[in-house]
Amino acid sequence: MNLLTKTSLLITTVALFILMIGGIIFFEITKELINKQVDRELISEMHSVIHSFGQLSSSTDTVYYDNVTIIPTTKQLAFNPVFKDTIRFNDFEGKFHSYRTLIIGYRWDNKNYIVEIYKSLLDATILIESVTLVWISLSFVLILAIFFLNKIIFKRTWKDFFDILQIAESYDIKKPEKKIILKDSEINEFTSLNQVLSRLLDRVETDYQNQKELTANTSHELQTPLAIIKSKAELLMQGTNLNTEQIHLISEILQTTDRLSKLNRSLLTISKIESNQFTETEVLDVAQIIKSHIQQFQEFIDERNHTIETAMDKTRIKINPLLLDLLLFNLLGNAIMHNYNNGGKIYVTCKNGLIKIANTGTEKALPEKKIFQRYFKHNSSPQSSGIGLSIVRKICDYYEIDIVYSFVNNLHTFILDISKLKEEG
Repeated sequence: MNLLTKTSLLITTVALFILMIGGIIFFEITKELINKQVDRELISEMHSVIHSFGQLSSSTDTVYYDNVTIIPTTKQLAFNPVFKDTIRFNDFEGKFHSYRTLIIGYRWDNKNYIVEIYKSLLDATILIESVTLVWISLSFVLILAIFFLNKIIFKRTWKDFFDILQIAESYDIKKPEKKIILKDSEINEFTSLNQVLSRLLDRVETDYQNQKELTANTSHELQTPLAIIKSKAELLMQGTNLNTEQIHLISEILQTTDRLSKLNRSLLTISKIESNQFTETEVLDVAQIIKSHIQQFQEFIDERNHTIETAMDKTRIKINPLLLDLLLFNLLGNAIMHNYNNGGKIYVTCKNGLIKIANTGTEKALPEKKIFQRYFKHNSSPQSSGIGLSIVRKICDYYEIDIVYSFVNNLHTFILDISKLKEEG
């Protein structure tokens, strides 16, 4: 629920509650005022009846005269007017109506009488109904007015806030050329928010640039000592007086050096992807690139006695050549490396804007939430840096490619949707 809807509902609910309570109070006050007016009219009628009581009470039976009833009684009653509401049948309209009744005890010519004087409340009821209808109509109009006025006022008052929110949503730290400009606001709180956001973005940009430079410089500086270690180890390997244990140790040094070098290049690649340094694009045939990588891996495939099956259509996409190479190289390398040592199977398809790479391997699914994390390994292969699939994820995120992992029919499968990058022709 957005802020406008929330405030509109709250204001409308409060207004409806106030109008409802106000309507009840107004109804009761109106009813009381009408009753007081009717009571005054009944008192006036009572004096007229008493003034001509001798003529009205000439009979010893109950006398009905217009809206007056005189009932003889043996009880002696006090002359205290009592008012009450009642229902009587209206002979003229042929139905029951509400009446206000005044009842008094009166003594005349040594006889006691009960005098009841009636006053119809039909006009008062019609008046109350009319007033209630007007009140409901005005309340409905008022609630609508409050709702739309709140909407208009809200949009004007919070316009600066939504401008700030839109700017913040469109901000991309990887695009330094798109500088954020926050306008001054007439509202002090929004001005303070602009100032805080500006300072925060400045710190974020500074930290990001420092981190990017540190990563690039560190990766660059590591290349030289790694190259020196590898060169020295190769020189040692060429020595003539080496025993088996020494050769084994030097071989491990070379393997570890190669692994560190690959890891360093991978981290540098991720840093470059995150800093948007691969802006150049070309239209490339994915199927052709896949075939090229399969040829590169062919010796390794033959060595491990793997079977690879392909089914590919010509699929042209617009992408950075280096990133496409890295994407396919890591996926194919992953399918080969994490397969059976002998007799593994690999299936590669590229059709209808989908790339599908499946392979045999471990007989259980990999944790989907972890496989794309850096340094995650699902086996203990010393040749694996644990960062290949992390690079795949970075490239997919960079180009908004949907990538899905599944384990079906004992096959580990990665499916990439590259339809957004397809070029016709």
